Amino acid sequence: MINWFQSDNRPIIFGSVVHIPLWIFISKELEVVFKFFGISIASPPVTIVDFIEWFGLLYGVLVSLMLLKVWEQLDAIDREFDKEVNKARILYKDLSYLSGMSGPISKIGVEITKVLRVYVVHVINNYKSEIKQSDDVAKITGDKILEELRGKFKRLINFKTKQTSAPEIFVEELFERLNELVDTRGYRISLVSQRVFENLYGILLVTSIVFLIPFYFAGFTSSSGYILDTALVISVTFLVIYVYMIIEDLDDPFDGPKSISDESWRLLLEEMDNTAKKTKRKPKAKK
Repeated sequence: MINWFQSDNRPIIFGSVVHIPLWIFISKELEVVFKFFGISIASPPVTIVDFIEWFGLLYGVLVSLMLLKVWEQLDAIDREFDKEVNKARILYKDLSYLSGMSGPISKIGVEITKVLRVYVVHVINNYKSEIKQSDDVAKITGDKILEELRGKFKRLINFKTKQTSAPEIFVEELFERLNELVDTRGYRISLVSQRVFENLYGILLVTSIVFLIPFYFAGFTSSSGYILDTALVISVTFLVIYVYMIIEDLDDPFDGPKSISDESWRLLLEEMDNTAKKTKRKPKAKK
């Protein structure tokens, strides 16, 4: 079955919107054919008002609900994306204390920080493609990096003596920060994976076409002129197409003019790299 409305889990903006003017054009061509055979399909102007009263209400409710849904979804993804980078930044700040300690604990802190940096780079490069699917390579890779990070954390605990290499409260806080990062990542991916049902896009497209076509076969009032009717009809058509494009744009959070930015993640990566450079340049203490 051909998928007319979506591709690669994202809606095709112009691929579906183009159906609206296409069917309007087909309807006008059919009008010419019907007139040639003496068949009249135009309606008196008053029926346009009746049509808007019942079908326009249905169309308005459908568009409003879809706009509200995609806007709330985009806003939730944006919040979780910022929350995730904040969790990663707090974890990085805590790890900087480990790196500043003396002995083996400092080396462990540096190793954990390197793995955290790998995760930050992974998110920057793959946040658009991470979705909740069993065969999603990007998501699986990110999960493995966090598992590796958890494995590094285990080195802070000596399971034979049940003692920690760092203060126990501090180690507990590090594990808590890591768990928060994992939970936020999972919720973010879950939200990104939620898109408007494909069938709803089909319903919205058909409804938009049905809503627009009658305007091309009757005037708005019995006394309105051709120029005014044409201007109003064209305005309504562009408005419907524009609203449809907004819905598709908002439903794809990482592409288009309303896309979510990874600027905060890049700032975190820059901060980590600058700190690492300063640490390397720090002169060694004289004996």
